[in-house]
Amino acid sequence: MTNNDLDLTRDYIGENIKRLPSIFHVFNNHDMIDFLASHGIETIVEDRGRVLLKSGKAKQLRDLLVNLATAHGVEFFLEQNIVKVEHTD
Repeated sequence: MTNNDLDLTRDYIGENIKRLPSIFHVFNNHDMIDFLASHGIETIVEDRGRVLLKSGKAKQLRDLLVNLATAHGVEFFLEQNIVKVEHTD
């Protein structure tokens, strides 16, 4: 899920690493742990610093995120074919 001691140069795989510090300044790994705790989801820290769900069930996290998104008006359209994606102003 995350690391207790997050090092962007060590833990990030991707092309746009320069953008990450500003993102993690707003919402970091400890914020994620606190967010989960505030919704009743316990986490554990492994000896190598990885933070995992105590239940070991990814479904618990998925259900939380889907329920919160739905409560905020997000609609999910599953098993749909995407024909075109375009940017509009």
